[in-house]
Amino acid sequence: KVYGGMGIAMNVGTMAGTLVGTNLARQTVLGIQGWRAAFVLIGLLSVLVGFVAWALMTEPPKRGSGAATSTKGRGLGAVRAEFWELARYFRMPSFCVLILQGCFGTV
Repeated sequence: KVYGGMGIAMNVGTMAGTLVGTNLARQTVLGIQGWRAAFVLIGLLSVLVGFVAWALMTEPPKRGSGAATSTKGRGLGAVRAEFWELARYFRMPSFCVLILQGCFGTV
């Protein structure tokens, strides 16, 4: 649900930014070139959305307790533990599809 909502929000934001930015780019707004005004407008809207998300969203509770983090250790032990945790994600088919989609989407 969260990933889908984020994808929809990104697409709607891209469409709105494109519509506003391209139409405003050819205009002059308060003596400023339109593309500069569009850049500032989209930036301000992005900051506003960030503050709204920060105010409304709550961080989920952390998994595990303090004892679990101390078993990772320091130095090489911590790196090894993080590597195996990362490797767990590659066992999920949906994660692998997302990685492949990102690889081919950037070519």
